[in-house]
Amino acid sequence: MDQLEILKIRLQIFLTTLSLRSRIYYIAAATFLFVIFSVWYGSRTAVPHSSSYFTDKLLDEVKEEFQTQGFKNVMAVPIRDLEKGKDKDRTVMEVEIAGDTFFEEGAKYGKSTEVKIKYHEFPKNYAKLSIGTSDTIEKVAGKLRSDGFLTTSISKEQLRVRYITDRYITENEKTVHALEVDEEIYKGKEIQELESSYLPTSSTLILKQYEEDGSFITLPYMKNSMTDVENFKKTLQSVGFSEIKEDFIPIDDERFHNKMDSIDIEGQNFKNISGNIEAVADAEIVLYFYYSEKAAQKIEKKEEEKRKEEEKRKEKQKEIEEERRREQERKEQEEKERSEELTPQPSLTVPPTPPQQAPEQGLRPFGNCTEARRAGRVNIPASDPQYGSWLDRDGDGVGCDA
Repeated sequence: MDQLEILKIRLQIFLTTLSLRSRIYYIAAATFLFVIFSVWYGSRTAVPHSSSYFTDKLLDEVKEEFQTQGFKNVMAVPIRDLEKGKDKDRTVMEVEIAGDTFFEEGAKYGKSTEVKIKYHEFPKNYAKLSIGTSDTIEKVAGKLRSDGFLTTSISKEQLRVRYITDRYITENEKTVHALEVDEEIYKGKEIQELESSYLPTSSTLILKQYEEDGSFITLPYMKNSMTDVENFKKTLQSVGFSEIKEDFIPIDDERFHNKMDSIDIEGQNFKNISGNIEAVADAEIVLYFYYSEKAAQKIEKKEEEKRKEEEKRKEKQKEIEEERRREQERKEQEEKERSEELTPQPSLTVPPTPPQQAPEQGLRPFGNCTEARRAGRVNIPASDPQYGSWLDRDGDGVGCDA
């Protein structure tokens, strides 16, 4: 006996206890509810299996099961899968019913409930990338072309910049040193990671072989927003790099004025360098640094003030040196005059100058030899009334020697 029969019996028992009019009302209401219940109950259906059952089943089989069960809104949702899609193409990943991805077998849902069947899809015109790291570059190119990569070519280039960890890639001169896929370059371990992945056969592949172009120099450390551009440039020049250019990036933040943004080496851009990059000495290098107009004006103003202070200092120093020079000349002149006065003159047979024909009364010694010479007197003997001991420096009894 199903639930519908039980419901009918209970309704009949209930009606026997009511009056005729009440019975009519209740029968009408019950009939209405019965119709509504029948419509609702008949619009639902059960899920044929639990959610885990459908995983890895074929899409068409799962879709048919849900449609057979009465579900009317069943849709297939492809999920592009380049990793597993080749082996699991058109197999189910998961089923979603009314947003539920976990459900039990026999769970009831409305027949119009949306059922999404998500499945693996391997896109057309894709192929597996197969690169033998020990095969010659010519053999690898031929294999790729046979797999569908028709735009595969070989390029031999001069190696001018590299990571230190890439030193070994040129050890074998015949193998693939780098792979360019649609302008993106893969080297060393990157090629191994790309091995066996799926790519569009329309991809442009370039197999590269490098020849070392001279000796390499390790670039000094550089950190974005912290390294000063002028100091970094001097360091680059000191280790041997010669082709260095600069280009600025306008910025409002004064804290980063003249700080490095990045460095471009032979077209390859690096934000930070930690001793892991090498390049040849004549590699083309462009230093990109931040430039703040406000900071530049402040620096220029400080430099102008410093220049003026330096000029004042030099002018003051010049005055001090000039004053020292004049003082030195004065001292030398005084020393010269003193030396001349102290130097004994050779004895000459110059007779003492006769005293003036004037009475001796009132004559007095000269105050100094200059006064005596003005009066025409030299070699004044001690007996002369105009002689004084201060005029006789050498103490020979003759004052103001000629």
